Amino acid sequence: MKDEPAGTAMMKDRVLGRIKSGQVAMHSQFYFAMRIAALVVVLLLALVVSILLFTFLFFTIRINIHDAMSPLGADWWLMFARFFPWHLLILDILLVAAAEWLMRSFLFAYRSPAVYLLFVLLAFVLALAAFIDHAGFNDQMLQRARAHRLPEPFSDMYDRAPRPELIIVR
Repeated sequence: MKDEPAGTAMMKDRVLGRIKSGQVAMHSQFYFAMRIAALVVVLLLALVVSILLFTFLFFTIRINIHDAMSPLGADWWLMFARFFPWHLLILDILLVAAAEWLMRSFLFAYRSPAVYLLFVLLAFVLALAAFIDHAGFNDQMLQRARAHRLPEPFSDMYDRAPRPELIIVR
């Protein structure tokens, strides 16, 4: 300790005093590893649910764009709101809030505002969801739902999706 400057020794004594008094909690490496693992799992779940929601949204608008833009479009929007998977939206909001809460303990997230982090996540999700919808993923899901080959929450989501009425013109 003779080599240390006086300021460093005082800071060390203050930190050790806080730890002994219980003002500062010490945690093992396992604790921090589990927090990182929890953050990764929550972020991946939020990403998957967000992509699912936005691809479904893009798909529904794409197959019903003529109905949505017609003078009777208000009825379509009401039907869309009625059949939208609100439970997935609530789950997504909860996952994003949990991820934000977990990120606050890390230095990189502590210094940046939450709005920036949410904006980056939203931009990434929108771009990926548009690509997935353009690739035909939702069309395949709709065909599987019509053939009753999808698990229950997805089958119900695609079966209840507002679809344009078939009009036969002769």
